Amino acid sequence: KITYLLINMGTDEMINDLTKQLETLKNELLEMERTFTVKKEQFLKIQGALEALNAVKLNNQKEDVKSAK
Repeated sequence: KITYLLINMGTDEMINDLTKQLETLKNELLEMERTFTVKKEQFLKIQGALEALNAVKLNNQKEDVKSAK
C-alpha cells in the first residue's frame, strides 16, 4: 500500500504540474493571439493609409502633367 501511495502521489504531482503548465501556456497563447490581432489591425490601417497616399500622389502627378500641357 505504501508503494501504491507513493506512486499515486508522484502521479498526482505530475498531473498538477502539467495542468499548471497547460494553463500557463493557454494564457500565453491567448495573450499572443490578442497581441497578434492588434498588430494585424495596425498593419492593415498603415497599409490602407499608404495605398490612399500613393493614390493621391499618383492623381496629383497626373494633374501636374495635364496642367503642364
